[in-house]
Amino acid sequence: MVDDLHREDDDRDFEQHFGHITKPYFDPTKWVIDNWPDVEQFFEDTIEVMEQQAEEEIEELEQLSEEADERFAQLAEDYRELQEE
Repeated sequence: MVDDLHREDDDRDFEQHFGHITKPYFDPTKWVIDNWPDVEQFFEDTIEVMEQQAEEEIEELEQLSEEADERFAQLAEDYRELQEE
């Protein structure tokens, strides 16, 4: 925002560069706050599309995650058995 722009010890240069701007053309923060339900819906829709597009990769990731969990559990069991010996 124009009001937030500040260059220390160089206000004259600030006026030369930004003095002609009387207000921001678009305040994204205010728009997001004012339109929060639309923003939430946009992100939900975006995530849904991404999940559809990457469905195969997500399934593969879930399978690899399950396999990693199984291997970790087996390693933990093997370690316990070694400690008992």
